[in-house]
Amino acid sequence: GATSFENSFWDEEAAANSFEESAVFINLMEISVTDLEGHYRSKPTQFSDEDYELMFAFTGPRRRGDARRFNLLKSKMKTLKNSSR
Repeated sequence: GATSFENSFWDEEAAANSFEESAVFINLMEISVTDLEGHYRSKPTQFSDEDYELMFAFTGPRRRGDARRFNLLKSKMKTLKNSSR
């Protein structure tokens, strides 16, 4: 049936990578916005801009979201990158 896994192909490496990325994504939504800024500075292309904006906007038990911080950080990084050319 439609819910059966018989004769299905499971790419274990792809599944492991997907689960790892999901775990990182969830962790980034739980850390402080200051730590999230540090992560974005070091790995700005790990997730899409839309994903990062969602992470910055998320308000959780230990932090208040602020999507404007992401936009400001992104703008600052772009300015620094352009001025270093």
